[in-house]
Amino acid sequence: PILGVPKAVTALLSGEMKDTAAIMGTMGAMVERVFGRNNRQEMWKTWGSVWAMLPKGGDQIWSYAGDIVKQPNTEEDSIDRGSIDIAALVPVSEEKETCSAISEDEPLLTFDDTNLMTHQRNVWSVDDSLKYLQHWGEELKNSEHAAKVHKFQSNGKNGESMEYWHDPTVTPLPDAPSMTIYCLYGVGIETERAYYYKKSNASSEEDLPFLMDSTVHDPTNNIRFGTKFSDGDVSVPLVSLGYMCVDGWKDNKRLNPSAVRVFTREFLHQEEFRVNDPMRGGPHSADHVDILGNVDTTLDLLKIVTDFDVSTVKVDSIVSNIKRIATRINSQTDFKTTQKRKVTKLLRIVR
Repeated sequence: PILGVPKAVTALLSGEMKDTAAIMGTMGAMVERVFGRNNRQEMWKTWGSVWAMLPKGGDQIWSYAGDIVKQPNTEEDSIDRGSIDIAALVPVSEEKETCSAISEDEPLLTFDDTNLMTHQRNVWSVDDSLKYLQHWGEELKNSEHAAKVHKFQSNGKNGESMEYWHDPTVTPLPDAPSMTIYCLYGVGIETERAYYYKKSNASSEEDLPFLMDSTVHDPTNNIRFGTKFSDGDVSVPLVSLGYMCVDGWKDNKRLNPSAVRVFTREFLHQEEFRVNDPMRGGPHSADHVDILGNVDTTLDLLKIVTDFDVSTVKVDSIVSNIKRIATRINSQTDFKTTQKRKVTKLLRIVR
């Protein structure tokens, strides 16, 4: 995922994500007894890949994307692989300012503070969550731990530092004018994007202070088991898959100094059952893993690596709302404007 995934936050915060929170009843109790959230968190915090997949770009991207899908899924029993309402997938025209299928600004985590008489909810943005996890990670003794290797709070002057190489919103692409980037990914599946949390009844210092609140269930707002959803490939949200491809790297000398060409190819999820391959979602599945067997994706890859009929791939194929999301981010924040100012200032210093 180019800009990380929100579920990396919950994995490190409480050893949970949508799939674990949705396990209810006897099975859920058994999972917690055998390999509970404390054990999962202890394991996941040692994985450098999880820290590297924390959301990148901060509130400038994640808080203003407006990508959380509000319309409910018509398939009540489709929790793990539910295709989202097609209205949220139809590209919005450039003249249209709003889209009823997309929410307004949303926090990453919403806490239900039951200690307050008013039952007021406290919210954490992506930046708030990262600050908490980084502060917590600083207490880990191993100096080579991923929590200390990867940095997220950039001042804009340290993009070439190794600590920020994992972050494409800070570190520019290489100076390679002959290079071409192809972004191929799936869309059209509900993907976990934001969460509801509650304070735990911690009886010891080893107990986690926060837990996902799986009791929050609001089908009319497409909230299930304390999770809000956006478009994506069931694992990575759309904003992480496509923002840098369709906008962030384009007309941006700071992050794309040699004007590398970037082409985006989206594949709409179309699941079907095949008797001879029952474990997959069919030849046109755009699932995070299944897309490796998607016939259209495979055809594009063959054209790219063989340079045969590659002109048909060197054109954007957009079926999602990613361009509208990019427009919203750029209109609500100064993400690209800030990058251009840095380039102008640098050129003045050089001259």
